[in-house]
Amino acid sequence: MATDDAQADDVFVRAKALQSSGLSWSHAWGVAALEQRLLSWPAEWEDRLHILVYGDFEAPSTSLNYPTLGISISQEQVLRSSNSIDLNARTTLKGTITISERTVAGVSDAIARANVVCGILTLADWGNNPVRWWCWITHLRGGGTLVALDAHDVAPTVSAFATLPLNIQRKVATALYWIRESRNLMNEVSRDDTVRTFAAYWNAFECLIDAVLLIRPLARTNDAAKQAAIDEYLRGSNGRLTLAQVRHLYHSVADPAFSVRAKHALEVCFGPAASLYINEVFYAQPRSMSLSRFRNAIAHGFIDAEDPEQLIVLNDRTTMLWRTVWGMFGRIIPFAAPADLGSALERQAAE
Repeated sequence: MATDDAQADDVFVRAKALQSSGLSWSHAWGVAALEQRLLSWPAEWEDRLHILVYGDFEAPSTSLNYPTLGISISQEQVLRSSNSIDLNARTTLKGTITISERTVAGVSDAIARANVVCGILTLADWGNNPVRWWCWITHLRGGGTLVALDAHDVAPTVSAFATLPLNIQRKVATALYWIRESRNLMNEVSRDDTVRTFAAYWNAFECLIDAVLLIRPLARTNDAAKQAAIDEYLRGSNGRLTLAQVRHLYHSVADPAFSVRAKHALEVCFGPAASLYINEVFYAQPRSMSLSRFRNAIAHGFIDAEDPEQLIVLNDRTTMLWRTVWGMFGRIIPFAAPADLGSALERQAAE
């Protein structure tokens, strides 16, 4: 216990130092905790990351070796009674991955190779039996809170939802689906749900934008007004347009882009505080930290769903997206929504 307390103290001190360098508290804590786990690397592992490979497959008759990727998977099954974590799978096997160094970079490289092998094994089975892997260094054990279903009086919220027009109900109901399906159950701790949660919350965000636009649409602009705006823009450009200017005219005048619709919805929901939310969604510095950039990074394969370093940053950004989505829900149907983003940012700056 004393050792655990000492490690927790070390993580806290390191996290405070990282926070003072400009990281948010959740980002700093995630980095410090990962560094602590790397310091606890078991001596018997030597230069190999030990993992568990699991799924609903039959155990192989011999060990599987992929020397080009430095990965070996044993044919011997790990019994549930002897395993430190219940992976809820028919078969669990031990595996190892050679690493170049016991650092975040070295582990991230090993993870990328593990993802390739497990992905190809899933590919070979046409996706019918996903093959997954787990490691105590890279996969944090999840948690949650146990709350009695009768602890909240949601009758007013249900009644308010029922009064919404059907087209708005459909948008809100779809957003509700995404927020309840994204997270793991407490017993499903073997799988990190950060990427799925962010992607699901973003889907909910887009549904809520549509709902707000149905409640309070953007001001309609007729074709004559649009043409006048284009003519005025052309006069300011000496009659010559760049490709970037053509895109601007199309998205801002001819067919308002997602950013225009999102900003309008956020302004309707949050009023004077909307600029805080708009900044987090589109303009956070560096720009790679904006929620929209993270959404695109996930969609186009720039986020590794099992890279601990990337997940730490994504988890921090998910917190901001969570506050945005919950705040929008609170403006459409009444419930005990969390504090506004402005208050959260003030508290974070004070830590």
